[in-house]
Amino acid sequence: MSAELIQQAAKCLQVRGVFLRECSLEQKSDFDPRLFQGELSVQFRVGAEESQVVEMTDEISKEKSKVFKVIIGTGLRLIDSSNVTEDNVETGIVATLSAKFSAEYLVRDGSVIPLEAQEEFAKINAVYHVWPYYREFVQSTLARSGIPLVEVPMFMIPQNNQGLDQEKQE
Repeated sequence: MSAELIQQAAKCLQVRGVFLRECSLEQKSDFDPRLFQGELSVQFRVGAEESQVVEMTDEISKEKSKVFKVIIGTGLRLIDSSNVTEDNVETGIVATLSAKFSAEYLVRDGSVIPLEAQEEFAKINAVYHVWPYYREFVQSTLARSGIPLVEVPMFMIPQNNQGLDQEKQE
C-alpha cells in the first residue's frame, strides 16, 4: 500500500455516491436456517474488481464531468462445519450472499490521476467507503431471509499487500 499514491488520488476526487449494482442470495435447498442446530462459520470476501475514469454529460445542463468509478465485489459464505470434508470446504456451504457496489467519485476539474494512484485508491479507500453499505446490506438481507445474523467485522486495511479475505467462526 502506498499512502503517497492514495493521497495523490484523494486530492483529485470528491465522493459522488455508493450504489448497489448486483446482489444474490442462495441457500442450499435442504438448509432451513430457522431449524439449523449446528455450528456455522463465516467467510467474507471484498475487493476492488475494476476501476475507470469515465466522462459523463449532465442531461439538463449538458456540462461534462469526469467520474472515477470503482466496482467493489463482496461475498459472504455460511459453512456448516459438520459437512466439510478434509479436502473440500465447498461441501459445507449452506448459504452465499454476494453483491457488487459502485463507488463513484467526481474528478476535480483539470485533475489527472496516474493509473498507479487510481489502483491504490480503489484497493483501499474505495473499499473503505463501501464497507458501511456492505455491512448494512448483509444485516438487512440476512434478517429478511431468516438466516442468523452475523457480525461483519470492522474494515481492516491490509498490511504488506495481504488480501481482504477474512474468516470468522460463529
